[in-house]
Amino acid sequence: MKNTTDFDVIIIGAGASGLMCALVAGQRARRVLVLDHSGRPGRKILASGGGKCNFSNYSIVAGNYISQNEHFCKSAIKRYGVYDFLELLYKHDIAFEERENEQLFCTGSSAQIVNMLLDECKQVGVEIKLNTKIEEIRHSQHYSIYISGHTYTAESLVIATGSIAYPQIGATGIGYEIARQFDMSVISTRPGLTPLIYKKRDYKRLHALSGISLDVSVQCKKNVFNGALLFTHRGISGPAVLQISNLWQEGMMLSINLLPKIDLKETLMNYKSSQPRSEIRTLLSKYLPKKVVSGFVDLQEIGRKTISELTDAYLEEIANGIHNWHLQPAGVEGFEKAEICVGGVDVNGISSKTFESVSEKGLYFIGEVLDVSGWLGGYNLHWAWASGWCAGQVV
Repeated sequence: MKNTTDFDVIIIGAGASGLMCALVAGQRARRVLVLDHSGRPGRKILASGGGKCNFSNYSIVAGNYISQNEHFCKSAIKRYGVYDFLELLYKHDIAFEERENEQLFCTGSSAQIVNMLLDECKQVGVEIKLNTKIEEIRHSQHYSIYISGHTYTAESLVIATGSIAYPQIGATGIGYEIARQFDMSVISTRPGLTPLIYKKRDYKRLHALSGISLDVSVQCKKNVFNGALLFTHRGISGPAVLQISNLWQEGMMLSINLLPKIDLKETLMNYKSSQPRSEIRTLLSKYLPKKVVSGFVDLQEIGRKTISELTDAYLEEIANGIHNWHLQPAGVEGFEKAEICVGGVDVNGISSKTFESVSEKGLYFIGEVLDVSGWLGGYNLHWAWASGWCAGQVV
């Protein structure tokens, strides 16, 4: 066949999982081709961690991931852990630091991680073609990829295309389309690690709080996350909210503790004894910004009353309203502001050890295209490294 080039492995997607898979397969002397529609490899890596790349976390366990099959990720993260990735950083003299909640970041820039992966790929002869538009994929004895009048063939095809989250850096749903082409199931997708938006009734009361940040505790059903909450013009964001957004679904109620580090009822009762002439609004403003106090306490009702003038039951009501703010969001901001996607290629059709399709020999799926979604804090990039490494061992 004219205009045909043969490889051992073709990887679609030059992101975190695809580049990891490529360099590992290349180390096994496999002839590897990486294809990507973008003009730049590793774009999501570059955007990670505000340009500092939150590449992993010291606490990587299966409980940090959401999937229809909660056991699927266990094998990969056990076989390729955080210290395995750190060995690569040491090899390339890339400095890093630990931040809160055991998150790991580069002290330099995200570009160091991309350059490290590209250097590793180059050393083992991996070929990378960017700005490529796949016209067709066929499978008979080999996988054939048709691009602009040229055909690339390989015995192994790896789908490392990521999800549809963050389309402004080129994210597409091609990975899901390929899965469906080969009759594989795809779990319906929704935005993850994304801000939540108010219903109209809450917007009227709360939009004036835009820009205020608090350390809170957010609960959805039995799941609780602690961290910063940021009031935005449209709703709430911040790390604690992004975490809970992975679990929140339409109609669910959130319980938010705006003062998780103190017992406000006990504190107010102590003030009632020790400072009976203090105004309640003044006392509350010691712990919360004045705008927040106005948003959660009816100051018109209590006027300029001192704390001694308020009943114990009323003080308990105020404390409960701040410790247990019930909010039912209208929805999420959407894929444009989502860092990841919840859902994806059904992992029940994928080997947890090799990442090969159970039904289609030689077809592999790795990274975020799968129905595996991690918490905020380096977990999703680590999933990319681990799944890419595992597939790279066998493709």
